[in-house]
Amino acid sequence: MKKLFLALTLLFISSLSFAGDCPDGSDPIKSVSDDGTYFVYKCGGGTSDNSNSSNETSNNNSSTSTTNKKSRNSKTLNKSSTIVTYDVEFSEAILKELLNKVVAKTEFDFSSYNIANNSGNINCTFKLRRVNYDKSVEGKIENWDIAKGSLSIEDGKVSINKRSFWNMGGLSSDPRYLQNEVNIRVTKDGHFVGKMAYFVLNVESGEVAIKPSYPKLKKNPKSKPLDLNSPRKAQLWIDFDDPDEQWQGGLLYLSNCKK
Repeated sequence: MKKLFLALTLLFISSLSFAGDCPDGSDPIKSVSDDGTYFVYKCGGGTSDNSNSSNETSNNNSSTSTTNKKSRNSKTLNKSSTIVTYDVEFSEAILKELLNKVVAKTEFDFSSYNIANNSGNINCTFKLRRVNYDKSVEGKIENWDIAKGSLSIEDGKVSINKRSFWNMGGLSSDPRYLQNEVNIRVTKDGHFVGKMAYFVLNVESGEVAIKPSYPKLKKNPKSKPLDLNSPRKAQLWIDFDDPDEQWQGGLLYLSNCKK
């Protein structure tokens, strides 16, 4: 009788403790204990198995997703070996801004020169002629102007005026080379020093355009410098450091100079 009462008591307590307490919200599965004196409540094993199965499925899906993602990324990395070039067009305003910036090819160190600091403008007309050294060590001055126009000097800086031009065809027909790619100063003793875009060869219509050279303008013993106190005229010789271009040089004539 006592055993029956104990079994009923345990049954009642078990019912209160385990009913509906499984992790998935379901009721535990009832079974008889090994000695047959009480009931045992256990959550079904299928839930755990299903959970593991769900996790495995989730992992498999994640793995498949990762593989597919890697596959898609691999496809995007397969670039064509063909190089494609595109023409770039600049507006006039942007092009002007770019050309107005100091071009690396015209950079020059003026620190070793005594640059003039004249406060008033000195205006001169100029013409530039080629000197050919092929047949003469002294150089033969060719009788035609490869460039001409006018220039001004203020605070030692030389500026080429807008109506000036190169007479070498091809790219030289763009007047901006004379306005934007000239970095020249005048020394206190009247020599021009610096760098500028310089067209060595003339180009006929239909021929391939030739880019300019960038010779250094330095003091030359053959030059007749400009008298800054009483400017009138000057003859300034231009030589090339590049061995491939030393067959020729230039002679810059300044005339009609006025303050």
